[in-house]
Formats: sequence, structure tokens, C-alpha cells
Amino acid sequence: MNRDDKDGWRPRRVLDPAEARTLAARAFPRDRVLAAEPLHGGLRNTSIRVALEGRAERSVLRLYDADPAACGKEAALLSSLAPTVPVPELLEARPLAADGLPPLLVLRYVEGITFRDLKNAGNAAATAQAAASVGATLAAIGHHRYPRAGRLEAGGKLGAPFVPGPDPFLRFFEHCLAMPALQARMDVGLRERVAAYARAWAPRLRALDDDARLVHGDFGATNILVHQVRGAWQVAAVIDWEFALAGSPMFDLGHFLRYERAARPVREPTFSQAYRDAGGELPDDWRQVARAVDLTALCDLLTRDEVPREIVDEVTAMVEASLAGRDAP
Repeated sequence: MNRDDKDGWRPRRVLDPAEARTLAARAFPRDRVLAAEPLHGGLRNTSIRVALEGRAERSVLRLYDADPAACGKEAALLSSLAPTVPVPELLEARPLAADGLPPLLVLRYVEGITFRDLKNAGNAAATAQAAASVGATLAAIGHHRYPRAGRLEAGGKLGAPFVPGPDPFLRFFEHCLAMPALQARMDVGLRERVAAYARAWAPRLRALDDDARLVHGDFGATNILVHQVRGAWQVAAVIDWEFALAGSPMFDLGHFLRYERAARPVREPTFSQAYRDAGGELPDDWRQVARAVDLTALCDLLTRDEVPREIVDEVTAMVEASLAGRDAP
């Protein structure tokens, strides 16, 4: 499995084609379903590509079976982002469960491939071109500001802070390190090193407390669709906004560059240069800061009970690499 396949891995059950067709028929009772195909991607919720008789364009049926509240959240975000950020077009929102179906969205299907698939094809020039478009897109996402950092809830409204009080990054590290699931997966010595790292970085990360912008929250290579327009590779859509939050863009910067290697760069420097050119702000030490912020996400992964053993091993190795300042394994 390619490492970017695990960049926000998908532990949820994948539908078989028969189940997908049954759900599509239930969602569109007045239409004849010609095809229904489960789509990979999405951390917890289910997406099905649907072709209906008499409709030229395909749709995506997005079912919020694991997190019903995320339906209204994503609907609001897609509507507000559509004028400035490439996202799937929202055709219909049904935020309440009905007819045996969970809350759902109907989206226009976006033609394209994932950034991961483009990168894996081995065309360095095409990948760099697409990475520049990703940088400009991330800057556009960050233009959406909030009065403070915190969770985004149903309707896209700002909710409670992730960690109340001062030094939220340090406190979040401490929260993760105290979780039984993480303690079972990370030995005492590594936990102590993470705690020391968090304390050392706390003063620098404190400067991010007041930088509250829209953060995708799962800005990995599988959630960015790209296509060619007049011979140029660019972002077609950023999908799966279920983990969006208000916070520092360093979350998304760190996530997108999680598997970038200094010796063999693929996304850089075109990604960060385009981010700056589109109005994104980067301090001189942004790569180190982004990696420190991304370490909070890696620690958070290790607190989740459903994480499979092979992913635990890889994430733990990535934590070790981050602490040592090495490339991801």
C-alpha cells in the first residue's frame, strides 16, 4: 500500500455494489438507478456515485451514517465556499434521517483523479503543476476567518474550543498522552520525549492561538481531486469536509506535506510558493512549525480505538521521525 493511502486512512466498512444500489434506490425513489458505485475516501461517512436515467451528469450520494451532525456542517461549508474554493456542487441537502436513510447530501460528481494518483503516476512536472494549484487553493480556504479557534458544528457555526484555556497545543498534547489507547501503543520513553517536545514548542505554537481560519482538517492527497484544463493540472475539488475546524492553516500545511521528503521533494517548492503568491502567510520557520502542529494530529490518531495495528506502527514511526527531525519513514 502506498503511504499516501494511509494519509487519513479509512477504517469504516466499505459497501458492496448491491448495498450501494439499494441505498441509491431508496434515496431516489422516483428515478431509475442505472448504476451505483461505492467510492473510496471519507473517514467515517459513506459516498456512492450514482447514475440516474434521464440525467446526463452523475451525482454523489453522501450518507452521514457515522456522524449525522456533519451533514449540516458540510452543506453549509460547501455553500459558503463555492464562490472562492473548488468544491463539489451541492445539489440537495437532507439533514434529517428519513425513509430508512441517515442525513445525506446529493453532490454533483466531480471528474478528476486524486492528487495521490497523479503523484504515483510519476510525472514530476504534472505533480508540481498540480501542487501549485493546491497551494493557491489552500490560501483561498484560509481567507475564511473566524473570531477564534474551535470546533465547527452543524450549520458550519463556530462551537467550543478544542482545548479551553492558555497553551491549547500543549494542553492537547497532554490530553492525547493521557489517553489509555495511546499509552497502550506508545512506550513510556517515547511519551516522555513527546511531552518534552511539546513543552519546548509551546512558546512558538502559542503565537498561533489567535490565527483562526478555516482548516479542512484532513487535507491529504486523497481528498484533493485534480484534472487538466487546457493542458494544465489544477485542483478540481477539495472533498470530505467532515473534520473542518477553525484554527491555524499550519494544520493543513503540515498534513499535505506529511510524506514530503527533503531529499526527493515532490510537492515543494511550487506548493508553498503558490500559497504565498495567493496571499497565504508563511513565517521563516513554517516547515518546522507545520510539522510540530501535524504531530498533534499523529498523536490524536493514536488515541483512536479503531486504528489497525499496521497503521499504529507507521504512525508511531512517524512520531519518532518528527521528534528527530527526519523525513517520514
